[in-house]
Amino acid sequence: MTPHSSKISDVNINVISSTLNDNAGWLCQDYSGATINNCSSNGDIIASNSGGICGSYNYGNISNCTSSGNIVDDNAGGICGSYNKGYISKCVTHGTINGFGAGGIVGPHNDANIEGCCTMGNINGKEAGGIAGNYCSG
Repeated sequence: MTPHSSKISDVNINVISSTLNDNAGWLCQDYSGATINNCSSNGDIIASNSGGICGSYNYGNISNCTSSGNIVDDNAGGICGSYNKGYISKCVTHGTINGFGAGGIVGPHNDANIEGCCTMGNINGKEAGGIAGNYCSG
């Protein structure tokens, strides 16, 4: 798959309450390619494979983003629920990320490069990590 050149930037989302399906994210649900830059979210999510910015993300770049909500369920990440073959840099999460495979920045990932990111909240769950949840190769 070849990434396309679309870009999402300078978006700030503040959610009081919402019901979301799996693969949820405040900015995008299931997204491939492109660049997400300088975006932030504040809102809680209870859905598997979900993140504060995007649910499932493939072949793209995410940079300078922040998430301040609590994210609870399996394969959750503060910025992105699951991430495949991309680059995440200079992102920060605040809040609790809780669930199997949970990660402060990204839940399960495959060949994701993560650089200069920080988790300021609590991360709980089996196969959980402060920056990334479980690694899926191949």
